[in-house]
Order: sequence, then structure tokens, then C-alpha cells
Amino acid sequence: MHFRSKILILILFAVHINMYAQQTKVRISFQQNCPYLISNQLIDNPVVLNKFIYKNECGTTYQINQIQYFISNIAVHTTKGQWICDSTIHYVDIEKSETLNTEIALSRKISIDSIRFTFGIPQNQNKSYMFKNPPHSLMFWPDVLGGGYHYMKLNTKFIDKQDSVSLFNCHLGRGVVNDTFIDNDFSMTFPCKLTFNSKKESHYHPQIDIIMHVEKWFSQPNKIDFNLYTKGIMGKQDITSQLCENGKNVFEVVPHLEYELF
Repeated sequence: MHFRSKILILILFAVHINMYAQQTKVRISFQQNCPYLISNQLIDNPVVLNKFIYKNECGTTYQINQIQYFISNIAVHTTKGQWICDSTIHYVDIEKSETLNTEIALSRKISIDSIRFTFGIPQNQNKSYMFKNPPHSLMFWPDVLGGGYHYMKLNTKFIDKQDSVSLFNCHLGRGVVNDTFIDNDFSMTFPCKLTFNSKKESHYHPQIDIIMHVEKWFSQPNKIDFNLYTKGIMGKQDITSQLCENGKNVFEVVPHLEYELF
């Protein structure tokens, strides 16, 4: 190879390495917590499935059997005034670890001050049959109710007023009122201060935890009595509206630097 060609390759390689060193990936972690009594103390812990250890504000004992949902249009806002967007529709399943993390690439020379995302799938994207394969395709929403896909399946069992086990399946998606379809997705923005541009932080991986506090779906500001909805809530816009209003209080965003030894 010609000497000048070798020099050019070395220069390009050095530039590539330098650019790579100036880049980082912000890991976004989807988490689900729900408090229960441990030694007579109410402790906020990661969700435990299939155990009657939870109690809602109506005094009903329940268990959580399944949590699957979509989060879309994630974007982080930099201190330089730029929104860095991720157009992916993220499917999250508490039982599938591979769905619980994603990443957004950023320069190490900038910092973050906020994050926004949509719970569910926005109207202009929520089209029937766009997902061909499971598990995404299994989140389909009936065409008679407007089509598209579930925003969330949160399935529970609870001890009803007859002291028997009943079902309360919290399935959120499009609603219908007088033959008019209602889109119930909603977007939220959170402060999210995260700096990772100094040399002392070079061994730290920036991470943002998006934490769903499951109990708040049923309590704030609307208390949900499971006993009233044992036949399901799909197509019932009154209860769906209450749950989506609660949903705006469900999420917490926690930015931090996670130490990683490379």
C-alpha cells in the first residue's frame, strides 16, 4: 500500500476513535413497582407476580398477573436546546427482560435536562395489523372498538365482596362514545437532569429509570373499585378516562449514573 494511503487510513481511524470516544448511549430502563407490607411496613418494591400481597385504596386485596404496555416517542432534551428523539414503539413486558431496556445515542459533550414520552401509541401511528408477529401482534385492539393496539394489559385477580377470587383486567386502548372513537394515549414531560461530560464520569453509564408505580393506576386521583368491573373495561370510556387520568400520576423518572468498569 502507498505510504500516503497508509497515513490517510491512520488519520481516518484516529478520527473515528475520537468521535466514538465522544459518544455515549443513555440507557433507558422500564421498571414497575408496587408497595406491599413487609414486617408491618409498606415498602415500594419491584412488582411480584401471582401473589395476593397488594391492597388498593378501596381495601381490596389483589395480585398482579401480567403487565404489558407500549411506550412511544421517547425524547430527551439537551441543555443546548435540542430534542433527541427515538421514534421506536417500545413494547414492555414485565416477564421479558429483553423488553425492559433501550438506548439513545448522545454526545458526551452535552447534558440532559428533561425527557418526554407517550404512554400507548399515538393516533397517527396506532394502525391495525401493523405488527405481524408476537408478542406485539398479540396486543391487538378489536376493530369494533376502533382497532389498533392495546396501550396496556394489566391483569389482576382480587378477593371480591363474596370472599371469592374475581378478575379485574385493566386493558387500555381506544374508547368509543356514541359510535365515535376516542384516542386515550397521553404524553408526559419530566425534568431529568443528567450530566456525563467530565473525565471523572468516564466510567459511568448514564441511565434513566422510567418507573411505573402500579398502585397509582387505581388510586390517584380516582379510586377504582375492582368489584364494579369484573366483566372488563374495554369499550367503557367512563372508567377508561378515569384510569388514563390516573395514569398521568403513575410514572416517575429517575436519572442517574451507573458505574461500569470497562
